[in-house]
Amino acid sequence: MEGSFDHHSGDLLQASRWVIALSGGMDSMVLLYAAKRWRDRQIQQLGKAPDMLAIHVHHGLSGNADSWADFCQHQCKTLAIPLQIHRVQFQPDGNGIEQAARRARYQVFESCCGAGDCLLMGHHGDDQLETRLMRLTRGSGLSGLSGIPVSRSLSPDSSVQLVRPFLSMRRRELLDYAALHALEWIEDESNQDVQFERNWWRQEILPRIEERLPGRLDAMLASTRALQSDAAAFHHLLAPQLEKCIEPCRWPWVKTDALRLDHWQQAAEVLRSVLLRAWLQRLNINPPSQNQLEQLLVMSDAAGDANPEVKLGDWMIRRHGGCLLACDWRGEQQTRQQLQETHITLQEGRPDDTGLF
Repeated sequence: MEGSFDHHSGDLLQASRWVIALSGGMDSMVLLYAAKRWRDRQIQQLGKAPDMLAIHVHHGLSGNADSWADFCQHQCKTLAIPLQIHRVQFQPDGNGIEQAARRARYQVFESCCGAGDCLLMGHHGDDQLETRLMRLTRGSGLSGLSGIPVSRSLSPDSSVQLVRPFLSMRRRELLDYAALHALEWIEDESNQDVQFERNWWRQEILPRIEERLPGRLDAMLASTRALQSDAAAFHHLLAPQLEKCIEPCRWPWVKTDALRLDHWQQAAEVLRSVLLRAWLQRLNINPPSQNQLEQLLVMSDAAGDANPEVKLGDWMIRRHGGCLLACDWRGEQQTRQQLQETHITLQEGRPDDTGLF
C-alpha cells in the first residue's frame, strides 16, 4: 500500500507539508496510516520529510458527527499527527446535499492549505468506477469519462497539489490492508442510503457486475487509465487552440480565464465542443452533461446582444462582452445582498461605478 506513494514521490517530497483529508472512514484511515509509514521510511532513508497535518470536516449532518470527530482526534493522537477539526454550516441547494457538503469541504481545504502543500485524499478505484458510470449515463465526453484525476491543482491559481494515491487500487485492497494492520474506522450510515445515486451504483449495481462478469470492473478501471492518457495527449495537442481563445478576466465572482467567442468561432466546427470542455476543465469545473454542452453551444452562438446563462453546479456560465464567463453565483448573491443593505445597486452582469469591477 505504501508503494502507491512512490509514484508521487516528486510531488510529496518537494511539498511544504502533507495535508490528509480525514473523514474517519476506511479509505481515509488507510491513507493516514500508510502515509505515516511511508513518511517514516523517507526519514530513515533521506533524513527528512515534510510535516503532516490531518483535517477533519464536521458537517453536522449525522447524529454521530461528534463521535466521528472524537474518533479522528484519538487516532491522530495515537499516531502523533496534528489534527484540525473544522465545523461547517451550509444550506442544500438545487444540486443536492452531497454537492453542498463537498463544496463546504473544499472551502475548508482551500483555507487551510498553504503555498506548496500537498493535499492527500483517499479515493480509490471503486470511487473511480462509480464516477465513470455516473458520467457515462449523463452523456459526458472524453474528459468526463476519464474520471477522477490522480493529481491536479487544488484550484486553477493554487500552488497546492491535490493527490489521490489509491485511485488505481480496488476497495478490497484497502480493506485487506486495514485488516492486516488492525485499523479501525467509522461507518457513515448515509453511505447505505441508495436514494443517493453514487450509493446506488456502489451498493446495487457494481456488485451485480462483479458477480455476473468477474474481472470486468478491473478491466474498466484499467481502461480509465488509458482514457486519461488519451485525454492528456489530446489536451496537449489542443492547448495552442485553447490559448488563442483565453481572455484574462478580473471581475469579482468570475474565474480568471474567460473564453473569447470570436476566436472560438474561428476554430474548426469539430473542435468547438471540445474547446468548451477543455476551457471548463482548465477552470476545474466538472464536465458538463451532453444536454448542458448543447445548451452551452446554443448560448455561444446566440445573437451578440443576448446575455444568456447556463448553470453548471456551483458555477453560472454567462455570455457577456463577447466572452463566456464562469461566475460564482453564490458569491454574487451574497455580495448583492450586502450591497442592497448599503443601498448600492449593481447592474445585472455588467460593470458599473461601484468600484467592484
